[in-house]
Amino acid sequence: MCVQTLRRGCTIIVPLYADNVLGLSKLYVRLVDMISSAVDMSMFPLAGFMMDRFGRRYATVPGICIFATGMVLMPFTNTFTWLLLAAIMMRFGNGTTSGTMMTLGADLAPAEGTGEFLGLWRITGDFGGAAGPVVVGNIADIFGLSISAFALGGIGYLAVGIFLWLVPETLQRE
Repeated sequence: MCVQTLRRGCTIIVPLYADNVLGLSKLYVRLVDMISSAVDMSMFPLAGFMMDRFGRRYATVPGICIFATGMVLMPFTNTFTWLLLAAIMMRFGNGTTSGTMMTLGADLAPAEGTGEFLGLWRITGDFGGAAGPVVVGNIADIFGLSISAFALGGIGYLAVGIFLWLVPETLQRE
């Protein structure tokens, strides 16, 4: 749930920050999104390799930590270039975690009731995804976009803690 909140919150907060705080033109807002998205998608093969070679936590923990750190750094940006670098950092971290949540769900699913488990797993993630824009919007409305970014970063670090201390490694080696 925390990971999906961070992911969906990112898709809302970066363009809002670019427009409302930095005053970037629509072209530059689109460039930030386009370039950082390209970095995100280019990490898909690396994410699969890391999960299969080293383990699910090995791909998830560093990736979410990088993502959350990029989010926390965003409020310190004051130009297109610095925002682009923060967004690239976020999306690099996100890209290296691509597929980890569904793979982990499949690994943890019991032999009996796999479909029900994965359905509930997905609903939990979707709830987190739906919460992302709500968290960003409500916190920004009260405290501003910078505090929203810090809150999302904190949610990302909470996810890292959960993965480190509560989620077992599920990669089975033969």
